[in-house]
Amino acid sequence: MRTVLAIVAALILSGCSRSTAFVHFTKLDSMQERAALSLKSATIVDTTYRKAIISTIYLNQVETAMDTENEFFLVVLYLRKKGRLQLPNVDDTGAKYQLTLNGKAALSITTIEIDNPLRRLMPINNNWNYFYKVEFPTSKKNDLILTLENNQSNSVSLTYQKDDL
Repeated sequence: MRTVLAIVAALILSGCSRSTAFVHFTKLDSMQERAALSLKSATIVDTTYRKAIISTIYLNQVETAMDTENEFFLVVLYLRKKGRLQLPNVDDTGAKYQLTLNGKAALSITTIEIDNPLRRLMPINNNWNYFYKVEFPTSKKNDLILTLENNQSNSVSLTYQKDDL
């Protein structure tokens, strides 16, 4: 009986160990690979809770066919108290979070809807995050410092290099 169980176990284990078994779950196109390399995250924390989590992808490095001089980012935000991202000096609705790039305000912030193909670039995809495409003026610097701050003087920064990829 032990011999039969050992043979059955060996057959089951050897049959499931194809070297290509996980290939179908890990295929990424070239844009998704570049997006994964560009992904960065940071968290704003108070003494007890996470107030905000930001995950970003520098789209100029991902979408190599982009014909623009401006800097574009895919931004995913989790905001604990239902805050919103605002365009500094334009939005007077009381939004609590702002993004700057090297100290400069965004030119535009566009909400990305659930059916937008840009969302496929971000490995984070759930209903409690906000998705944005954010455009900044072109920066002559090689270091791009993307900063998220709230109206309570909390901030986090993510640094990108223009020539990384």
